[in-house]
Amino acid sequence: MTKKEELDKFIAYRDKLSQSRLQKSKEAFFNDSAIHEEFVLKELFANAVDSTPAISTIYMYCGKMTAFREEIRELVDKKKEELRPEKDAPEEEQKKWEDFNPYAKMIASMESFFQKEGRLDVIVDDSNIQSIIEESIWRDTLCRYYNEKKLTIHQLHEKNGLEHFVVCGNAYRSELSHDDKTALCCFNDEGYASLLYSNFIFMKQSSVPVNI
Repeated sequence: MTKKEELDKFIAYRDKLSQSRLQKSKEAFFNDSAIHEEFVLKELFANAVDSTPAISTIYMYCGKMTAFREEIRELVDKKKEELRPEKDAPEEEQKKWEDFNPYAKMIASMESFFQKEGRLDVIVDDSNIQSIIEESIWRDTLCRYYNEKKLTIHQLHEKNGLEHFVVCGNAYRSELSHDDKTALCCFNDEGYASLLYSNFIFMKQSSVPVNI
């Protein structure tokens, strides 16, 4: 696969996700990379803002909020650099590449969600969550919303064997394998989203607030 073909494949996936969200499609999408995860999170934050009425809270069960951390930003930026067009590539290809910023656009979508009075309720299962204060995303963005109580973080007493997930109304992303970065997402599955939400509420009863 050429660099152009790989970039076009990522963009087609991104655009199909966005279209599915806007159309409230029941189609499920397979995710198999960190870039896919950033695409999906961007759409979940947008889903909350654009819903009528707006969805006030997104529920996330994760390890240590890796999707927001510098290790993921660096991984995504490295992949983008690998896909850089040749200097003599058409201008259209250059612009397409320049606009390809999955991590930055996910963060912008998250900020829009918070600015519309959205709340992100997070449960982590990694005892190293405190290390997030060393990250630039915490200092530049998340700390502000944490202090405004729009971001709440709880930690499980012990891992429960469940894979990580995010729920936003009837939309969700549910991991199949954390190590392989594989997951399924859908923007209109009330039954499964409700099950994940119930799991979240149950787990929250067995967790404690994280004070950062």
